[in-house]
Amino acid sequence: MVTLNIKKREDTRPPVPNDGVHYPESDGEPVAESDFQYVPLTYATSALSAHFSEEPDIYVTGDMLIYFVEGDPRRSVAPDVFLIPNLDKRFRTSYFMWLEGQVPSFIMEVTSNSTWREDIGRKRDLYESWGVSEYWLYDPTEETRLTTLLQGFRLVDDAYEPIEIEFDGESYRGFSSALGLELHARKDWFRFFNPATGEYLKNLEESERARVSERRARENEQTARLTAERERDEERSRREDLERVLREHGIEPPS
Repeated sequence: MVTLNIKKREDTRPPVPNDGVHYPESDGEPVAESDFQYVPLTYATSALSAHFSEEPDIYVTGDMLIYFVEGDPRRSVAPDVFLIPNLDKRFRTSYFMWLEGQVPSFIMEVTSNSTWREDIGRKRDLYESWGVSEYWLYDPTEETRLTTLLQGFRLVDDAYEPIEIEFDGESYRGFSSALGLELHARKDWFRFFNPATGEYLKNLEESERARVSERRARENEQTARLTAERERDEERSRREDLERVLREHGIEPPS
């Protein structure tokens, strides 16, 4: 296995058609084979994007072609989910390693009967050669030949070693040092868990709903506070009016 020597070029523009090489933006494969793959894939990408949304130099995407050898469009792969640190969040159609100079620190593949051999074989070796810190596999159907439906590998001395996976009787769990999050999985169910908050990560839609709910709660709280202040002012005004009338009639209001 040969480790790639990735160097950042001075010209950071993406390749243009007149360079004599065409880099397709798609590999012609569907985003996912079925809902079993599509749902966890889109959740993982969306949840990580929302979780790291305030970090300007953490880039999260999925099912995007990564070209890793300049001039050879055949040398490409499209991981289901990946995260790259020290990289801006601008939109990309493809990822060119020799232009960007960064490799992913986290990659996850959602496996199936037709992909698991490549996921645990060629792709594992490829990501290891790149120096990807962590590589995870999730089998949402439990129909592949993976030993467990959740597997992780961490790079130690330039080689992958298995990440400890626990089973609590219901879900498989493993900790990602690259993310600072736990991965929880069972058949047809996958979530990221944040041990710092004790909560599962929401996807972008869920995060937006939560933000809307929090904003409405703040608005309702402000409305209730203003209403209470107005009622207090009105009550004080009525009391002052009553005291004035009583004094006009020579009656001292009770203290």
